[in-house]
Amino acid sequence: MGANVKITNNYSTGHHPLAPGDDLYDMLPTVTDLDTKVRVKGGDLNINSTSAQVGYSGTNNHVEGIYVDGATNVDAVGTHYYGDPPNLSSEVPDVPLPTIYDGLREVFDGLGADLDTCIAAKSGGNDAAIATSIYADWASGTGCLSAQPSTGMVINASDFGGLIEQGDVIPPYDDGAGNGFFFDGDTITIKGNVVILGDLNIGQSNGNDTIRYEAYGDSSGGFAQADGATLYCSGDLGIRGDFSPDPTKGYLKGITGVDDINSLGVVTPGDITFEGKPGNIHAGFYFADGQVNFNKQSKFAGTVIGGLVNFSQVPDIYQVPNLQNFLPPGVPGGQNIIMLTSREWRRVY
Repeated sequence: MGANVKITNNYSTGHHPLAPGDDLYDMLPTVTDLDTKVRVKGGDLNINSTSAQVGYSGTNNHVEGIYVDGATNVDAVGTHYYGDPPNLSSEVPDVPLPTIYDGLREVFDGLGADLDTCIAAKSGGNDAAIATSIYADWASGTGCLSAQPSTGMVINASDFGGLIEQGDVIPPYDDGAGNGFFFDGDTITIKGNVVILGDLNIGQSNGNDTIRYEAYGDSSGGFAQADGATLYCSGDLGIRGDFSPDPTKGYLKGITGVDDINSLGVVTPGDITFEGKPGNIHAGFYFADGQVNFNKQSKFAGTVIGGLVNFSQVPDIYQVPNLQNFLPPGVPGGQNIIMLTSREWRRVY
């Protein structure tokens, strides 16, 4: 952890604390204790800058724990972190990174289908191609899931050039059952499970676009609208400019009504790159089987999972605890994992 890297336990402290008037301040729930923990698996923890910090002093500012299964190098202890000292490596869960299939497994179980049989039937391609085909089956109600109704749309990125910029006019994609992909020039509405075949870029490369999204569960496939929507991109995904819900409607606040949820899951077997300009706001649950790149000092609300996550441009990451209650279906990383640990016990007389 180098210069200016901050890991905080609330939204009111840190490199760029949230304050009234900030879109993220209005968008996020009021949280005074994020139950923040720092876990380092398969490596060391080095806090080696006078401006790097884990937690802050004061009530609800301490992190809940630092767990490292390697070595720790913390200069001037008490200055760089607040909370319990680095703890035992046994507190670092030995859980593998989710795979591109993990989100589908839960969907298939819920539909009474067998994912492994489906994967075997599509043998001959790599995991990316097979996963894309299965997500497309799920969206269109074909192939492995031909007995199920359409739960979304399959769209070729080439139909609109693979680029969505503010002000564009894109014909609506609708399956006739209320699921689809719609863009009115300012807001992308995603209903159900939408599969984009090819590379996709959202926003101008200069980062000047502000594109909002609204995400709703499918109307016909057994999920509630408040379950949120899943956007699967078979190629690389570029998020350029602001891409987040309307702050006046909130983000995962879970107050009342569908508009207060706006839970979006984004999945790709390729890479996801957040770019544009410093200060751009992004939100959602993003999974890339390849790499996640933060190429600008953006503000991000939610969770990212990647084979490799590159934080080289020092983004501000705001965790959203309520996201776990509104994870969209089919997103890898949202499944419960049970881990059993052997403990010794003795009867004491």
